[in-house]
Amino acid sequence: MTTPPRDPFERLKSAGERLPQNQRGAILALGEAAVPRLIDLLQAEPQSGEDRAEASWAASHAVDLLIDLKAEAAIEPMLALLAATGLDEDVHHRIAFRLPELGAPVLEPALALLPEDAESDLYSSLCDILSKLSVVDERIYLALERLFQHDQVLGGAFLADYGDDRAVALLETAIRNYRPEDGADKPIHGEILDLADSYEALAGELSDELQEKADAAYATWEAQQEPEVVAAPAASTKVGRNEPCPCGSGKKHKRCCLGKEPTPPPT
Repeated sequence: MTTPPRDPFERLKSAGERLPQNQRGAILALGEAAVPRLIDLLQAEPQSGEDRAEASWAASHAVDLLIDLKAEAAIEPMLALLAATGLDEDVHHRIAFRLPELGAPVLEPALALLPEDAESDLYSSLCDILSKLSVVDERIYLALERLFQHDQVLGGAFLADYGDDRAVALLETAIRNYRPEDGADKPIHGEILDLADSYEALAGELSDELQEKADAAYATWEAQQEPEVVAAPAASTKVGRNEPCPCGSGKKHKRCCLGKEPTPPPT
């Protein structure tokens, strides 16, 4: 019988999706001494598919541990990994979700990494991070405003997170002028109601005119939905629009899978 490795970092590599609390505690107890080993896990490049899957979970756990350790030395390696991964990878979401906790030290390296293409996934992920740093910087606002020009829903959400009142006029105009795309697959509520949520986060209640438009859009979406076929009574699984999305992305349901085919949470 093979004895599992005692080195907590070797054990981390094979922890899978969920890191046991005792392993987490053992690494955190090492303090700053753990940081270089965790950064090595971020920078590992496995070759085989199976090794790649294990390394991906290890990297995600390393992100959590480095943030918990307040390891500013890991900011640039985490940003490099963000740039090297895609929106469909857990570690990418984990970095975008947790890196803002390190605050102001993230600002300059994140701005330096912003690509020219404002429609790229990396640009939107970096804007997500910048909007949540609790740092006031005109360069952040300009980056978010540029994203808004390409994606009003995403850009509006990040502007609301950033909290600059200049975005109120942008959102009001976007709601007033909103027209669903002809033949669009996506639910009609997915854009205008998210714009309304962002407006409310910045400026409070919508005007009667804007509220009426948002309510009409949501009513149209509800009318388009096919009734569910329920085999037997069951406990409600309805997820509120402001609750965490059940897909596990870390985003609010309204900003992620609302109106899309539901994805069960990780088991």
